[in-house]
Parts: sequence; C-alpha cells; structure tokens
Amino acid sequence: MVNYLRQFTKKPSYEPYYLPFNSINPLRMKKNIVFTMLLRAIRYCSTFQAYLNQREKLRMALLMNKHPNKFIDEQFNDVLLRWNIDRPLTFNNYANYREKVPIEYGKKMFAHFTYCSTLQLGSYK
Repeated sequence: MVNYLRQFTKKPSYEPYYLPFNSINPLRMKKNIVFTMLLRAIRYCSTFQAYLNQREKLRMALLMNKHPNKFIDEQFNDVLLRWNIDRPLTFNNYANYREKVPIEYGKKMFAHFTYCSTLQLGSYK
C-alpha cells in the first residue's frame, strides 16, 4: 500500500466563516460543526503535525466566530472520547489512533459548504 502525505489546502477565496456562536440556531448544530471539522482533520491529515496545524486553524476560526474557548475544548475532547482515544495524541501514537476513526462510505455522507463574503446574490432595486 502506498502512503501519501495528506493535509488540507485552502482555496484563495477561503474565509474562516462558521455558524456564529451567538446565532439563534440550536446548540446541537454548533456542537456538530466543531465535531465534524475536527473528525475530518483526524481522518484526512496523514501526519500529526498536519493534524495539529489544522486543529489550531479550526480553533482560530471558531474563536473568530465567537465560540468560547471552553466550548471548543469540550467539543474537541468529545471527539476523542467518542472514538475511544483515551490518551493525548502525540507524534508516536497518532497513526494508530487515526486508524480507529473509520470512514464508512456506505453510511456516511460528506457535504461541502463554501461561504464567500464577496459573493453577490443579485441586485436589489
């Protein structure tokens, strides 16, 4: 089996916009955003350093969208607990724990959402 180095790349138009924490949407939606994005980082980052970089970019984006740091940490811990990752991730154990997070293509659906503040929805007169 060939091992590829995988990490996230962003489009030039990428903006770190997620559902603002102070929105009227239910708390479960806000939790799901953090859960899904961190799970995605674990699944797709092939090295521990790439995972750390992506996790911190996600944290900064969430902080910019008014998510409390305590809330972010709780959701990050929830991801690890849900996949029985009971020790802190390190350079030495990242690959082993990453294998615990399977991708069940027959049961999972991946969605892509793009937001760009320069997007114009048409002219209103």
